[in-house]
This record gives sequence, structure tokens and C-alpha cells, in this order.
Amino acid sequence: MTVHPASKIRRFNLPRIPLFLLAGILLLPALAPAQEDGQPPIEILIEDTGFQRIPLAVPEFPSVIPGELSTSMATKIHAVIRADLEFSGYFDLVDPSLHRLVGPFSERDVRFRKWQSIGANAVFLGKLGTRSNQVEVEGRLYNTDLQPGKTRGELIFGKRYRGEPNLARRIGHKLANDVVRSLTGAQGIFLGKIAFASSLGPGHKEIFVMDYDGQRPVQITHNGSINLSPAWSPDGSQLAYVSFVSGRPEIQLVDAQGKRSRVFAREGDLNSAPEWAPDGKSMVYSVSRTGNSELVLIDLRSNRITRLTNHPAIETAPAFSPTGREIAFTSDRSGSPQIYVMDADGANVRRITRTGSYNESAAWSPRGNLLLYCSRVAGQFEILLMDLASGVAHQLTHGGGNKENPRFSPDGMHVTFASNSTGIYQIYSMDLNGRNVRRLTRQGLSQTPDWSP
Repeated sequence: MTVHPASKIRRFNLPRIPLFLLAGILLLPALAPAQEDGQPPIEILIEDTGFQRIPLAVPEFPSVIPGELSTSMATKIHAVIRADLEFSGYFDLVDPSLHRLVGPFSERDVRFRKWQSIGANAVFLGKLGTRSNQVEVEGRLYNTDLQPGKTRGELIFGKRYRGEPNLARRIGHKLANDVVRSLTGAQGIFLGKIAFASSLGPGHKEIFVMDYDGQRPVQITHNGSINLSPAWSPDGSQLAYVSFVSGRPEIQLVDAQGKRSRVFAREGDLNSAPEWAPDGKSMVYSVSRTGNSELVLIDLRSNRITRLTNHPAIETAPAFSPTGREIAFTSDRSGSPQIYVMDADGANVRRITRTGSYNESAAWSPRGNLLLYCSRVAGQFEILLMDLASGVAHQLTHGGGNKENPRFSPDGMHVTFASNSTGIYQIYSMDLNGRNVRRLTRQGLSQTPDWSP
């Protein structure tokens, strides 16, 4: 895809959202604490940051090319951008029914006061054209605030993207990322992918990759066996996963397009739960020998294996912290599965979860201050969020089947997970406060999601 900046990004008066507030913003609504029978309640206290979403107008895109196809393409790209920005949680999108009060949408006559009058602090205007048989989309983001003596708001950015018609969704995602970055300073996540395992029949489960919103699922593995637990490499170029293709669980690697795969680890009787180190130079996974499951670290350059745990209990589901200095994992060394954290060399093991009789499947937030995990509550698995500084946690999901394998989005604002709330496991996403649950898959039995970097 060729990118042509239409203008340079300029300074503007809309305040950016401080990044250190973002993790707490979505936790503000009051949620019921998780409570296992006979256990004290779990709760989390988040101070009110005074955060307000940015009022943003995203009117429909006009097409400068006559024809039904071009109009449909403009509508499609506009819908992608609007859905992305609504999903982000940063913006309060102005009701489209109010756009008619502004009149025709043009970068030559933006009508800033009218956009302000319907509650928009910023407006994103786009249009669709063609060049050299390719789709060309231009987007301009304006601050509607009029400074003293000014008759026009400020242009925040102008960009033009060009590509084949089948790249229409990608162009929309890129423009939505530009809006998020310009108004908040955060990186947009709309070009991200979610990998997951999905059943294609009895004894047959393959690895798939889809867009973050559940669109365009693509099958990555084709070995006709059982494949589970995909894990993205830090650069997003590879997936590690567990495969039974040889008759016993082994860890394989495949490139993100599914073109090349190879066996990576075949130690002991069972290999499972692969997790990349943040620097991409090593990987931790679980190895079982004669029924005893331990965690090992393998150097990806030398293939040297270092044992990290040495305990009669079952140790599994490792998760590196963002710094790579710590590893969270699940162990039943206390008599029931609980979440523990150790240094990356296996030293300094300490128990993290103290409430609930069954806790597993930990995942670190991108900033490393929060931990997602699953806990058995009233006979089913729910997703909890722990603030590591205080050690208190909060239940994000409630009722309606099991919720498992939670993973953070790259910006830490959203969670993907698997649930059988409809009777069969599917992949879902939700905001970090447990709201806005969205079903992403509608195929087979789908589990073990992982969000790409």
C-alpha cells in the first residue's frame, strides 16, 4: 500500500489523554466483586480521573467517482473507521442524525461553528477517489475550536492512502489508527490480529487468524490434527502453538501467513503452553515427564533448555511480564491451582492469588501493573482483573457459562477470551471494565485466543 501524506500534522488545542490514566479509565463503573463460596469478597478501588471521552464527528464519505460500486466502497470504509473509533473507548461519536444540521461536508467549507453546535470538538472528513486503477482515500481531522480572531478550526492532520480495492478495510483501519494517535497519543490497535484454535470436526482443530473485530478469519494450519494455544511472537511474524500431529503434544512454529511450519519442542511426554519472551530471544513452556509438569526456558538461538521450576506440583500456563524479568504461572503446589509469579530465572517464587479455590491462566497488561486470570466462581470460570500494586482484584464477567484464556489487547484497553455462554465455545472481546462484550467468531468450537502485538 502506498501512503501519501496530504499535509503535515500540526499542533492543536484538544488535550491528549494521559497514557497513565488509560488503564484506570475503563474501570470506573461500579462492578460486583467476585466471591467464591466461603471466601471474602474481591474488590478493586479506582479513583475518579475525571476522564471524558472526546466528542468526535465522523460524517459519511462522499465519493468523487460516479457509480454504485464507488459509493458502496466509500460507505464500507466509513463504516470501518466509525466502528474502530467507537470500539476504542476514547471517543463519544456524535449522533449521525445530527450531521444533517451542518449541511454538505467539504474540506473547503468545514463549517466549524456548526460542528461545534452539535457537540463535536473534532471532525474527521474523508472522501474516496481513484488513481491508476486503485482506490484512493483522503482523510482530514480538524479541531473545531475557533481561536480568537480565527474563522477556521485547526487542521490536525491530512493523509491520503492508496491501494487495491481489496485493501479497503485496511485503509479504513489505518485512518482510524491515525485519528487515535493524533488525539490521544496512543497507538491504534485496528490493524491487529487475533489467533485462535477452532474445531473443524471430531479430532480436528486448526489454528486461525482473524482481524481484531472478528472479520476475515484465515486458516493458518492444515495438518488435519489437533492444534491448540497459539502464541504470537513479539514482532507478530510467527505463531507458536501446540500440535498433536505426531501423536503426542509438541510445540510447532509457523509464520503468520501459515506458509512455513516446523517442530520446535518435543521434550518429554507432553509439551504445552508456549509463551515468547518480550525480546523474542527465548520461550517458556510446560514440559511433562511421568506426570510431573514443569516450566522450562529455551534459548531460541542456541536451543539450550533451562529448567525454571522443580516441584512435585503441576506448573503450567506461563506468562512473561512486559519487561521480561518475571513470569506468572499456574501451580497447584498449595493444594489447588493458584497464580504465582517468579523471576525469569525461576527464583523468588511467590503466590499472587489468595482468594478463590481455583485460579489459572494469567496474562499481564502491557504496562505490567494489572493481571488478568480465570477464577472459579459459583461453579463456573469467570475473568478477574488484579491490580498488582494492591493485590486486590475485581470480577469482570458474570454468569452465562465459562470464560477462559483472557488476553489483553496491545493498548491494554480491551480483553479477548473464549466462552461457552451460547452452549459452544466462541471467541469474544470486551472493554477492560467488562462492558461491551462482542462475539467475534461463529464457526466451530473456538478457543485459546491470543492478540497480536
